[in-house]
Amino acid sequence: MSLADTLKGLKSKINNFEEEFETKIKEVEEKEAEEKKIQAKKDALINILQKKEKVITLNVGGKIFKCAKSMLTSLKDSLFEKLFEDDSFDNETVFFDRSYNYFDVILNYIRTKSFNHKDYLRAELEDIKFESDYYSLNELSKILNDILSQVVFISFTSSGRYSSCGTHKLEDLSTKDTKTGICVQSPYYITIELNFEHEFEKIEVAGFTGNSGTWSPSNGSNAQVLTSSDGISFKEVGRLTSLSSTINTITLKKSTAKFIKFQHNGYLGLGYLNILKN
Repeated sequence: MSLADTLKGLKSKINNFEEEFETKIKEVEEKEAEEKKIQAKKDALINILQKKEKVITLNVGGKIFKCAKSMLTSLKDSLFEKLFEDDSFDNETVFFDRSYNYFDVILNYIRTKSFNHKDYLRAELEDIKFESDYYSLNELSKILNDILSQVVFISFTSSGRYSSCGTHKLEDLSTKDTKTGICVQSPYYITIELNFEHEFEKIEVAGFTGNSGTWSPSNGSNAQVLTSSDGISFKEVGRLTSLSSTINTITLKKSTAKFIKFQHNGYLGLGYLNILKN
């Protein structure tokens, strides 16, 4: 074998050694990086454990709830903040002689500072407010009070739309310019469903003014105003005595209702409607 061949062989071995060496170095570096990640996770876990977050145990009407003390006392002036401001009950189970049905809602509000009312009936919202008042969750009580007090139109049924008059959209009854609304023909009725049962004895109302060439704002004057809790049995509580292009307040017999109906023997149109709560 010539010297050139020998040197060539040595060079090849050196190159192979360098490749193997670089591979080993890469494996070591990857292993060190993985070990560092594992150690970082261990350090984070130790850090969490060392904080020793205090957990409060509550017995609400016979059902046990456990939650972090810092979360439970996070709302200023709440019963929880006052009760657990020191360490008196840290190692005890505190009993509340209350219903547990909505206590998870109470805790979720404290945790998130938000509340979605859409999945609850009025009676349920009233129960939640009752519990919120007891625990002195002032902001939640205010939210619930606003929800329960607000009258919202959620659907309507009526006789057929008259020609192109009005927009025949429920939301347009809340527009005070009276140029949109609901105009109907025979048998001349409009029934509106409210979000909850509300007690009221006054409404604000105006006729439709969006098409003066075809429709008079007074169409519907003296129509019956009827109310119902179930949408089936209605009772008359008043009349649209002053339906015109201006918004007027009409006093009715006090009633508690989820439906309000307007019935006439001629053309009937509403450009604006508002239920005034007592």
